[in-house]
Amino acid sequence: MPFRNEHACVVLDEGKFQKKGWARMTKGRLSIVIGRLLGKTTTTTHGYRYNIKEWTEAEARAHCKREGGEFHKAAPTQEMAEGEELTINNPLLPGLDLGAIQLDEKDET
Repeated sequence: MPFRNEHACVVLDEGKFQKKGWARMTKGRLSIVIGRLLGKTTTTTHGYRYNIKEWTEAEARAHCKREGGEFHKAAPTQEMAEGEELTINNPLLPGLDLGAIQLDEKDET
């Protein structure tokens, strides 16, 4: 479940919550994910998100531990090197050459 730009802390498993009614609140630099537990009408903290630009991994991990949650490190970000080609896996149309497709540009004047 790693997120690209955020470390995550899961306090309560997603399966204990109703499918609808999720919300995300911000308190300072901390994002709090809340939802309604099954059979309840009030909200409960599901977990926390830590923006990697504002939280070090160690800070996020320590906060998560204090909250009794399970820590998930952010996924590494990967940028394409100059000249590197993008490869697209297309299992639905395996014979289609995506490189040969040209977009029709319209003059919007």
